[in-house]
Amino acid sequence: MKKAEYLPTWRRSIISPNDCLRDAVKAITDSGALMACVTNSSTQLKGIITDSDIRHALLNGAELSDPISPWFQKAPIVAMENSDREQLLLLAEEKSVREIPLIDSKSRLKDIFIVLVNQERLPTKKIATIPEAPYPKVPNAMLILAGGLGTRLRSIVNDRPKPLAQIGNKPILETLINCAESAGITNFYVAVNYMADKVIDHLKSKRYEHLRIKIVEEPKRLGTAGALGLIRQEISHSLLVCNADVLTTVPLQRILLHHEKEQSDITCTVRPHKVCIPYGVVELKDNRVSVIKEKPETIHLVNTGIYVVSPDICKNVEPNQYLDMPDLVGKLMHRKKVVPFFIHEYWADIGQPQDYHEANNVYSEHFGVEL
Repeated sequence: MKKAEYLPTWRRSIISPNDCLRDAVKAITDSGALMACVTNSSTQLKGIITDSDIRHALLNGAELSDPISPWFQKAPIVAMENSDREQLLLLAEEKSVREIPLIDSKSRLKDIFIVLVNQERLPTKKIATIPEAPYPKVPNAMLILAGGLGTRLRSIVNDRPKPLAQIGNKPILETLINCAESAGITNFYVAVNYMADKVIDHLKSKRYEHLRIKIVEEPKRLGTAGALGLIRQEISHSLLVCNADVLTTVPLQRILLHHEKEQSDITCTVRPHKVCIPYGVVELKDNRVSVIKEKPETIHLVNTGIYVVSPDICKNVEPNQYLDMPDLVGKLMHRKKVVPFFIHEYWADIGQPQDYHEANNVYSEHFGVEL
């Protein structure tokens, strides 16, 4: 009898050495393999490129249209296709890897072994992986900041707080909690202030009864970091913090794993944002026009409103202290380790009416449709 495949979708992970980073992202997404396998036309393995490799490339200035060749691993850890599960788990522990391509005697790719798909618990803290949802439960909690005024969206939604604005026929807050659930998160803190009663009533729904949700009522507006001071004695694991007006398909467990891997104090998620100046930009030199750049574009990394903070960071926020996350990061960045996590997945900040309409138009494409 033919041995069952560890990952039935492994064939979707295959890309060629001439492909670009965008092709690698698609292969990772389509296969759920956590990596794309680089092979020649005979499917002989030439290397791998992981999600982390792609994020590293983008943070170093690469674009998704750039070739994978400078960024993929040419000598990955591999095993033979007939290796049994116990051997592969030991190899993963020894080499501190999350996934192992399985090859035959001619180096042809035959399967992919992923640690947490084949093991309920991590044998050591060194091994981490991101299987497809549902992800095993994690001890980390998530703080959702749902107390803002939502002033800019009032023309569209004036009878409820912004986290309850309907996008894709459900509140933004519900989609956010769904994404967190798929990442293994079952413990939540929801900070409320403006129209707090409406948020609290929504969270009493049976939809959430299997989750642990604690309401954090701000006695006054505390900013995007102030709520940390109200729960600082309760946090014993790294805490995911997210604005309640964010929609994203980034697997949140990857941010947590990145935070732990980097031994970071604060992880800030970032993404590129292109700015186009709609005029010709004139540069001068020695009182002469030296160049005119027609409608130049610049790319900046912007904050996406999703963070991971270690327990010690929470202790830097006093109860009822008004504080925004950028100010907290700025205060600590020179004496604490603050690292970025690059988001290349879908992300939207529902701040303006235009953002609201655009998110509704593409919601089913990114989050599916409930039947």
